Amino acid sequence: MYMEKHRGHCRKNSAAAPVFIFLEFRSLLRLFADHEGCMAIIKNKRLLLLRDELISEIEKKSYPESAYTQELLKKPFDHDQVVQALEIYGAFRRLVERYQLAGVSVRCFDLLTLVKNTGCLGLALLNANGIFGGCEADLPTLISMSILGTVSGQHAFQCNPSRVDRAANEIVFAHCTLPLDMPEKYHLDTHFESKIGVAIAGDIPLGKVTIFKASADLSHYFVASGEIVEDLHEDDLCRTQIRVHCDVPVEQFLNSHVGNHYLVCRGDYADAVRACFGF
Repeated sequence: MYMEKHRGHCRKNSAAAPVFIFLEFRSLLRLFADHEGCMAIIKNKRLLLLRDELISEIEKKSYPESAYTQELLKKPFDHDQVVQALEIYGAFRRLVERYQLAGVSVRCFDLLTLVKNTGCLGLALLNANGIFGGCEADLPTLISMSILGTVSGQHAFQCNPSRVDRAANEIVFAHCTLPLDMPEKYHLDTHFESKIGVAIAGDIPLGKVTIFKASADLSHYFVASGEIVEDLHEDDLCRTQIRVHCDVPVEQFLNSHVGNHYLVCRGDYADAVRACFGF
């Protein structure tokens, strides 16, 4: 069963069980100029790639080599798991190239049962190579990722708010993947929830960041500047963890109602995002 986007809502469709939902954005500028037009573009350009196509690509057991892949293979972690995670990345890349896509969102939890590995590493590499790569088939977050990436020119960390400290006006964000060129250092670990596969535990440089997420229909959004004040390494959270001090009251964040995933990029682009939306 998958969720199909329709007029700002989701409706269930049990006719197929795709593992991936890929989105292509022909003109991001229209995203800001016409919300209804934006939704029409997304609907018309969406491709659903079914399980068999994905598995067929993974079974080819190949991936494009690069400085990133060479570095990953040298990391002290289960070699076979890393190789398989890179083969999943290779499958992502071939499907992206086949359909000429600018963005992809992955039903990554399906991979845990299908191939006993995760898409965390593959998404980290896609993002590092300029392809918008989102987790958990979260289409609104993929759209927000493309907006923030286009406005800022920066790669974005898709993450969950894991803890909010009202007194300190801080939020802890965490997730098991991030663009591989975003942390100043990283190591490999298992996927937090499943304890299998390959995830990224990265330290993002301290300093100014932008937090952003738009609603599914782009009718409202949350954006704020902030500052990473600490990289955390806690055992009970997803592997990459940052503590961010917000420049607006965290109550605004708690009342934003835009979903469970947010985007964080380096640098202060909050005003630029507001200018794009015009409200």
